[in-house]
Order: sequence, then structure tokens, then C-alpha cells
Amino acid sequence: MNISDLYAAPKQVDDLESCVFYHTIDLPNSETVWGHVDLRGRERAYLGGVDLEGKTVLEVGPATGHLAFFMEQHGATVTCLELPHSDVGDLVPRIDLENWDQILADRRRHLDQIVNGFWYCHGKLTSKIQVIYGTVDDLVEAGATFDFVVLGGVLLHLRDLQLRLQQFASLARQEIIVTEQLLAPLDRSDSAPIVWLAPSKGNEVWDHWWRFGPGYFSGYLPILGFPDLKVTKHEQSCLGNMFKHFTIRGRRNIKV
Repeated sequence: MNISDLYAAPKQVDDLESCVFYHTIDLPNSETVWGHVDLRGRERAYLGGVDLEGKTVLEVGPATGHLAFFMEQHGATVTCLELPHSDVGDLVPRIDLENWDQILADRRRHLDQIVNGFWYCHGKLTSKIQVIYGTVDDLVEAGATFDFVVLGGVLLHLRDLQLRLQQFASLARQEIIVTEQLLAPLDRSDSAPIVWLAPSKGNEVWDHWWRFGPGYFSGYLPILGFPDLKVTKHEQSCLGNMFKHFTIRGRRNIKV
């Protein structure tokens, strides 16, 4: 199997009513679609200041695609990996919630609407970004590699964290870039390997598993072959409020 066998056919979406936009994106002809996350003007900080020109990039979990389109517009050839169409992701199995079946149905419908939002923007921007609806296992099996792998706000959703990060790292020839929100209690050290399990019996968290300090990645990425690390911190906008984030860029000591 070759990676080109995994590419999805572009989807034409013209109906705004079928879309949900995770990101706010400025489109041609003065059109703006509004989402609850607004990275505009802060994209370079989100990516740790990386130079994109001429690079091949895998973005995992593009949502509406603002970051992917930004990278394409700044010289990168971008592939996006998104959940398979029938998948709802690694949700916490909250059998203690009475409305669990409704949560699952609403989640899949919401994800379908975000997919529509991505293709709506893709068409308006005449983008050439390729999309794969599959898993990291599919990419590993296809022997795919990229200059950069970008994991922005993704790893907190993955149940099998260590394994999946290892697999994504194996796809990066040069750099792996991780960005996550940085909660104040975790902003204590850039080297202490701090990670919290988010769900507990006392809360109703079902859509993410983890919260991180940058030290978790500072400890793990060198083991995976990325000893050259750079940590930066920045603020990003969500629902009109600014939230602190960290980005860690890990560079390989040898190219693969």
C-alpha cells in the first residue's frame, strides 16, 4: 500500500448550514467563517516559529483546517490525518453517564459537520491539501514519512498516549511539533514530567484523557530520537478569551 492509496476524494460542500467551524478563518471575497478557536495572527507562535517553506507536513486532527491552510500558504505541502468517518475517537467510556448513547450520537454528528466545514474552506481557498480518513497505523503500514509532524491539541484526546506518540514520531524525518494548552497548575517546570489524568469519578469529562506540562515531552521525545528541544509559551484565543499554551519542537539528531 502507498500513501496515495489513502487519500480521500475532495468533497464539495457549499451549504453553510451543514457545517460547524472549529476555527475562525478568513476566506476570499471578504468572507469570514467564525469558530470558537481563533489562531489568526498567532499561527507562527502556535507552531513554535518553524520555517515551513518547501517542507512536507502531516497535521493530525486539522478540524476546520486553519492551521493546515496557513502552512500551505507559507510554502508547505500538507497532508491531514482525520478520524475515519464512522469513528468518534478515543472517548472516555463514561458508563456512569445516563445519556451516554446520546453523547456518542451527538459527537459523530458534530464531527461530520466539522468535516463539512473543512471541505467548505478547502474549496473556497482552492487548497491542494490531501486528507486521509484513517489512523496512524495506516500511515505506518504505508511507509509514509514527512519532514514535520504537527500535533496541535490532539494528544490529550488519545487513550494510548505513549504508543501513539511513538508512532507519530516515527513518521517525522526532521521535526515533531506538539502544542497543548497549559493549565496554571501544570506551568511549574519545563523539565518535570508532569501529566494529569483528566477524567475522574467526580467529574463528567468524556472527550479528553490528559493534561500536560511541557516536561512530559521534554522527557519522552529524546527517547524517541528527538534530543534537540525548544519550548515556547504563548496565548491563543478561544471563545473570546486568551489561554496559555506551550509548543515544543523536537528535532532529530539525524535525518531519516
